[in-house]
Amino acid sequence: MVEILILERAGPDRQHLDAMLAEEGYEVTAVRDVSGALAAARARRPGLAIVELPFAEEDGEEKWREFFEMHEGLPVIAITAPSRVALAISALRQGAYEFMVRPVQPPRLAGIVADALRTGGADASRDGFSLPCATMVGASREMQLLQRRLSAAARSMAPIFLIGESGTGKELSARAIHALSRRADAPFVTVSCASIRPNMLGPEIFGYLKDAFAGALSDTTGAAERADGGTLFLDEVCELDLQMQGKLLRFLETMQIRPIGSFDARQVDVRIVSSTNRDPVQEMREGRLRKDLFYRLHVLPIFLPPLRERADDVIEIAHSVVAEIAAEESRTIFGFTQDAEAALREHSWPGNVRELKNVLRNAVVLGSGNEIDVNALGPFADSPPSSPDEGTDPDPGLNGHEPKDDLSHDEDPAPRDGLSGNGRRPIDVRPTPVVDGHGKGLLHDTGIDVFGVLERDRSDAPVDPIAEMEGDALVHALELLAGRSWAEVEELIIEATIRRNAGSIPRAARELGLAPSTIYRKRTSWNGEA
Repeated sequence: MVEILILERAGPDRQHLDAMLAEEGYEVTAVRDVSGALAAARARRPGLAIVELPFAEEDGEEKWREFFEMHEGLPVIAITAPSRVALAISALRQGAYEFMVRPVQPPRLAGIVADALRTGGADASRDGFSLPCATMVGASREMQLLQRRLSAAARSMAPIFLIGESGTGKELSARAIHALSRRADAPFVTVSCASIRPNMLGPEIFGYLKDAFAGALSDTTGAAERADGGTLFLDEVCELDLQMQGKLLRFLETMQIRPIGSFDARQVDVRIVSSTNRDPVQEMREGRLRKDLFYRLHVLPIFLPPLRERADDVIEIAHSVVAEIAAEESRTIFGFTQDAEAALREHSWPGNVRELKNVLRNAVVLGSGNEIDVNALGPFADSPPSSPDEGTDPDPGLNGHEPKDDLSHDEDPAPRDGLSGNGRRPIDVRPTPVVDGHGKGLLHDTGIDVFGVLERDRSDAPVDPIAEMEGDALVHALELLAGRSWAEVEELIIEATIRRNAGSIPRAARELGLAPSTIYRKRTSWNGEA
């Protein structure tokens, strides 16, 4: 008999959960705090845990980490009040199986518990990850972490937001989520928000009747209805204009569609997965992404690392891609020369896996012999990318445009070179120069390039550089900070660090020595989410 551990501080609620689960045939151990959970778990490992949030004890989170280390992979269901949903979402981001909002309905609780026990929680989902994600090649720490996150998110019904540069595999990740979910046998439908004309996005998503507009030659089912029971993938959702965002928001709130030209609403059941190559938080703050839509979509954000951050995977991916291309082209390729492998490792791959595939296809099709050498790889191997200090942009692969520096409040939002037609900016992924261990970045709200003042010609450096800085921009910046509250200073530093890390909260968290969940929680409070 499966044992379920219930952590619930309120006696009546604890007894209610105990009775519901006992009626389903489970053996239940109910405790009121994390200390009790630790004691119970030492005596016997539970098959599943149901946890009330927030914890009763002040040190509950610390004790819970100890509990989770004892039973890594244990499926956890979080329960919270309607006013504390943000806590449950944070728990999902940290690996919880699912969350429920009070009042708990017995049929839904029984269904979630049965699903969690059937899939075996996190461990089982990791073991089964290789089948639907066979094309997600890579053994690096970053790739393994991504696979675990995709696997954990797939079990939930919460919306997922995939964030990453072009070519990092956002659609592949969306398909993996669908394949791992309870909707795997239902349709997976993609809407490319960037490639469809704005006036046709409504008909594309919601469908239309014959003669509803010029060119509507027959009744057409929209993407949302085609995905009924399955997953609707909104690719590059930040490309939607504000009017279309409003229509999408109404659909997400009601899950009802009304085809163009029809007066009848139709109910659908879809799981939403979205993607963007921009920073959605910045898009929201600058008014290009509706705040209410942001909170609807940005429930489980997952960041896809660029290829340059997982260099250990490049050769493994290259071998896999070459084997696939060689089979298509009826060629026999045994691998790469040492010089070719070195060139592949050293390149920064601004176009990510998409660029790597293009280079390798060219090498297979136009090359000769059974081994790819450095000459077959093309010009990129002879000219490694320049650093940003030399005035060149190492990332021409973001939609074919040079990214606009994303550190100024004073920019004209009108379309121009380097921006998409609606004035949006791609994520600025240019590497941050490092000077004496400091990242070079603008402290956003002060207008002072704090770290930039440290960058100077070494041959002219004074004996006492700190004394030389008296009265300069660094001192001015510190004076500006001194007039602010600690909360304001904290927000400035965290946001500046996130921007220096191309919008990656996990990398920013590592740099600051914080848990990613801490940054998510703080950003939620700054944005005024209940």
